[in-house]
Amino acid sequence: MNILPKKSWHVRNKDNVARVRRDEAAAEVERRKRDARALRAEQEASAEGNGGYGGGRRRGLISGNQ
Repeated sequence: MNILPKKSWHVRNKDNVARVRRDEAAAEVERRKRDARALRAEQEASAEGNGGYGGGRRRGLISGNQ
């Protein structure tokens, strides 16, 4: 008796295949957004100079050296 195709969780079910493809496409969009945000943050940090870590006189004042 072959009842597997009738099961809702069957991996070759057309609805499940479509759902997986849809979810994978949504995950790819989210990954691209996350990568774009990370790239933009890196570019902004490098545009500020020193990677956004400050430096120079400000660091000297914190350590007590003038």
